[in-house]
Parts: sequence; structure tokens; C-alpha cells
Amino acid sequence: MGLFRDHILRSRQNEIGRHFNNIILDQIQMERDGDSIDRGTIRSCVYMLEGLYETDEENENEKLYLTSFEGKFFLCLLVQLWLY
Repeated sequence: MGLFRDHILRSRQNEIGRHFNNIILDQIQMERDGDSIDRGTIRSCVYMLEGLYETDEENENEKLYLTSFEGKFFLCLLVQLWLY
């Protein structure tokens, strides 16, 4: 799992991790706008982020969900609430 995190999600060459997070956020927004999305796929992606950690030590407060996604998710939520 650490290799996947380090070589795929953290690759600076193609920024897959950033794109991955943005796609999840875009899908959530699309559903809020009334579009149909594949919830199972989004759920699996979020579960994957919850199962990966910043380091191989696997500290609970270093889950990728917490460190790389949750803040962006809450920021998008606050912006949406402010706009509506």
C-alpha cells in the first residue's frame, strides 16, 4: 500500500493524487446539482483514502483522507453553503 501511495498518488510527475481528490469533489458536486453518479465508486475511493496513511507507521491521525482530502471537502462545503 505504501508503494501505491508513494509512486501513484504522490507522484509529482503527473499529480494523480491532486486529480484524484478533485474528481471525487467534482462527482459530489455533480450529484448535488442533480446529476447521476456512481456512488459505489466514489465510496470505494474515499475508503481507499481512509485506508492509506502518510507514512508506513500508520498513525490514525495521518490517514490520507484526513491529510489530503477532508480539508478540501469541508472548504467546498463551506463555499457552497455561502453561495446558497
